[in-house]
Amino acid sequence: MNTRHLFSAFLFASATIAGAAPLAQHVVVIGLDGCRPELLHDHATGALQRLWQEGAFTWNAEAAVPSVTQVNFAGILTGSTPARHGIDQVAWDHPSSPKLKVKTSTIFEVLARNGRSAAAFLGHEKLYPVETRAAADAGIHFEHSPHGAKAAAPLAARYLREHQPAFTFIYFGDLDGAGHHDGWMSPHQIATMAEINRGVDLVFAAIEETAMKGNTVVIVTADHGGHGKSHSQGTLEDRQIPWICWGSSVRRATELCDCESGRIQNLDTAPTALYVLGLAPPPEWDGRIVSEAFVAAKE
Repeated sequence: MNTRHLFSAFLFASATIAGAAPLAQHVVVIGLDGCRPELLHDHATGALQRLWQEGAFTWNAEAAVPSVTQVNFAGILTGSTPARHGIDQVAWDHPSSPKLKVKTSTIFEVLARNGRSAAAFLGHEKLYPVETRAAADAGIHFEHSPHGAKAAAPLAARYLREHQPAFTFIYFGDLDGAGHHDGWMSPHQIATMAEINRGVDLVFAAIEETAMKGNTVVIVTADHGGHGKSHSQGTLEDRQIPWICWGSSVRRATELCDCESGRIQNLDTAPTALYVLGLAPPPEWDGRIVSEAFVAAKE
């Protein structure tokens, strides 16, 4: 067992002990398809800028290889590597889209088993594999939302206001589309950040104007970066992504550095979300709890 997995095993045990004391009652994860760190660092405004400036963050998080959407959002929402969750190919064939392996659980299945409410706004067919029958039958709300933030954000914000689930995942795909059309870090892609900023503003307002205020952790991450007009080659620009954590019990204005267990990966998102809710991640998951993002980790 390598150092990362030894550290993760320790944190899994810690999460079990901490099960009776959640850090917050709600977690909202916003997934930005194709977001390189520079896009968020240099061009975030409003709530999105506030999230990283007031929270714990890194511009040095890492996506899995192959550095493509279906592989990495499966990892984000299962806490698992491609070898474990089974979606590991660059090619995407809609008529025979890949399925998750049964040897791993989605975060939605874990939440359902623990009687927690959850919603997922899955704005791309490449995310649909995480919509498992077991989770849907248990009452988890899955919505095939629009691809772009302009249409998806109002749906997600309305749902948060009306239902205030324990866990919410929201997908915004604008940056990836702009990158493929005009290139990563092109003027078009940078301008597209305005839609992302407005979308996050709507979601954040729903949190701040309901009982979720003061009792929510927001995590923002990406499935991959990109260079030129692509992102599937696994270059540094393709793999390097932002990871931001803000809210109840989160360290303020803290840049997270690589620690003993290694660089933060986007597959660490699901274990961290469960930890916030006082739940232990499944032992088969590969991701770790990013405990260094929380004040409680210092005590």
